[in-house]
Amino acid sequence: MTLQLTPMTRAEFAAWRDGAQGDLADELVAVGTEAVVHDALVEAPWRGLGLGRELMESIEAFIRDEGATSVVFRIFGRNRAGKTLCESLGYQVASTTMRKSLGAVHPRG
Repeated sequence: MTLQLTPMTRAEFAAWRDGAQGDLADELVAVGTEAVVHDALVEAPWRGLGLGRELMESIEAFIRDEGATSVVFRIFGRNRAGKTLCESLGYQVASTTMRKSLGAVHPRG
């Protein structure tokens, strides 16, 4: 099987984005007037083209129109590019989640 990917033009992306905004509701959780974005992604080949910024600004516009007055964007600590983008858009660190591996699972015996 062969898979061929064809990049979207800016016009195609704009049309996709406009149609996908309704789908954003599936990825947003409203808590009072605060919206929480759990997932937003620009695939690696498309990074560095300003699409992440455009996506975030579109999300913000959408949730603002829905009545949100603030937004929380969940981001993994290792996602430095995403953190940099968020900071450039005015986001501030609100919390930190810590994780520790406990190693292999050992059955109770």
